[in-house]
Amino acid sequence: MIDNSSSIRYIGTSTIQMDGRIQKLSEKFNRLYETPGYRIMIYSAPKREDSRKFKSKFKMHYPDVNSYEEYNQPNYNVKVGDFLERHDAYRFHKEIKIHFPYSYIIRDFIHPERN
Repeated sequence: MIDNSSSIRYIGTSTIQMDGRIQKLSEKFNRLYETPGYRIMIYSAPKREDSRKFKSKFKMHYPDVNSYEEYNQPNYNVKVGDFLERHDAYRFHKEIKIHFPYSYIIRDFIHPERN
């Protein structure tokens, strides 16, 4: 008979060092689940600090909408949303235009399951 009356809890942190091959495999797996769709570009310019400010501002107004920051030489881009249909992107674009007047809709590969 096993005594289950006492339990032990361990609280702490762990550091995992991942082999570079696992990272590449993970990226390849994620690409398999990308599909053509639409996003809204809210920032595209060479200043990284500004791209982070735009992303933070967006998250403050729309915390439930995905945002993506990427570097595509020479610009940092901030894209938001994962829309399968252009009319859905258009509807959301009209809403955010108040806060991001220079934003525009782009075609991109999206992650529809993340909406």
